[in-house]
Amino acid sequence: YCNICKVEAPTQSQIDKHLNGKNHKSKLKGSLGSCNPKAPNLKEKSHQFYCNICKVEAPTQSQIEMHLNGKNHKSKLNNPQVKVTIETLGSQPGLGEEVEQGGDRLVEEGDIEVGETVPRQRTFAQVLRENNHTAILADQQEQRKREQVAAQKKKEENAAKAQAAQERKKGTEKPTQYTHARARIVCMDLLNFAGSFFSIPYSMKKELPLWQLDIAKATKKAKAFANAARRANIEIVGFIDKSISTEETQEKWKTRRLKELRQGRRNVVTNMNLWFGEIMKKQGIKVHYSTIDCDDTIAAFALHLGADVLSQDQDYFRYFTDTSSTTPPFSVYSSFTLGKSLKLTPHPGPNPNRPKQPSKRKILDTLPHTRDSPYFLDMTLPFQITQCPEAWVNIDHCYTRGCASNLTRLFPNTHITAKPLRLALYHKIGVARVREEFATWNFQSDSPEFREETVEADPAMLYLLDKPKDAVDHFFGGQKRPANCSLSSWRNHQFSQRAVVAELCSWATGTSVLGIIKSLPVPEYDEYDEYDEYDEYDE
Repeated sequence: YCNICKVEAPTQSQIDKHLNGKNHKSKLKGSLGSCNPKAPNLKEKSHQFYCNICKVEAPTQSQIEMHLNGKNHKSKLNNPQVKVTIETLGSQPGLGEEVEQGGDRLVEEGDIEVGETVPRQRTFAQVLRENNHTAILADQQEQRKREQVAAQKKKEENAAKAQAAQERKKGTEKPTQYTHARARIVCMDLLNFAGSFFSIPYSMKKELPLWQLDIAKATKKAKAFANAARRANIEIVGFIDKSISTEETQEKWKTRRLKELRQGRRNVVTNMNLWFGEIMKKQGIKVHYSTIDCDDTIAAFALHLGADVLSQDQDYFRYFTDTSSTTPPFSVYSSFTLGKSLKLTPHPGPNPNRPKQPSKRKILDTLPHTRDSPYFLDMTLPFQITQCPEAWVNIDHCYTRGCASNLTRLFPNTHITAKPLRLALYHKIGVARVREEFATWNFQSDSPEFREETVEADPAMLYLLDKPKDAVDHFFGGQKRPANCSLSSWRNHQFSQRAVVAELCSWATGTSVLGIIKSLPVPEYDEYDEYDEYDEYDE
């Protein structure tokens, strides 16, 4: 202890250095007393360990650590009004540098300042211990924060699981979502795989399924398909061929419709493109309705998105670009299998024994326009005008349909019977004149034909567009089951009536076409337990 400067040092070597320092010697010259360094008695000596925040001393390290871990010290440490300066462990502040609150200054080995404004001076080793403890407490606080965030996240996950369980119980569960860095994109020709979701008999000897129940089964299959794709980290982008865009496409379409009429049976459910598109949308799959050739549309989107193509059609191998040596510039897959995840099978490629190989076709430079909804009238095309110029004067839109009913030779085309309701739709959407064409059976000549005519919008039946049940009774209530018609065939014919009305009412009101067809059940279905499967429409 130096009685001249009124300072102390923890070791003899430090007090010796102080006595040889400039400050001490200058004060010694102006002092009348003598320097008598000594160790203070026990009552005067300060303890070795000191907490600058609480102003508490301790004689041993274990006792000061007990204090530092105590509630009182931690409460003051967490007080935002307490200023704590944390030095990097092992660094040494300069002489007289402020290191703690209240103006405390560090005791250097070479010199000691006088006139301190705090009740205690501390060695550099003590400051390091205190700062190290402060850093440890800061880490502990950060750890507690991380644990709180993790606990909150776990709580939210449990709440989400409970909500999902409740939705499953109520039957309102949404499609399962999976999060991935980047999904593989596959452009799928949906109607090309209709047989994988709907029951389509390819033999006339095989009985047709009940169409209304077949839609419910297709919904289950689509749900399994979409979930398998997500588990495989595959994003499906669906495409449906809505329009006849070329003369070649028109000829193919007419050939198929004539075959249906001559056979006397339609094997595909009425308005399948409507059911299939909306079913896929409900599973979270994006669906495009093409306005030009669907193959051209899919090829352009696959190139633009860097996607693969899922289609059984071998015509995709004819597409090329000027910048790619690969033909086609995307991978083509011809089938899929469902398991825990979706697996795609590569397309075997063009059939070398095909009589007529398709010509090469360049992929469109710009993406073709597509629609989000199937409800739009086709635009008049140049080849149609060339075929019959006088029929298309002042007409910009056309409506073309095949025979809606499975009983193609027992009743007129269902679309023709519902003509007044369709004219009311034209009035509602603001189209004055439309060129219509339907495939139907001519009962007078006992032969198939395509009936064409130009019609004008008529608001007379507007009131039925939001009353589908009344519309079915109005247009089809008088039809009776023929004697030579099986019960299952008659039920499918009744379904086709409701399908035509559901399309027009959904178009006019924006109501889900699946919701409308569910509200129009075929009466005989109520006698069967299988009808409960129809609840799948809601999912």
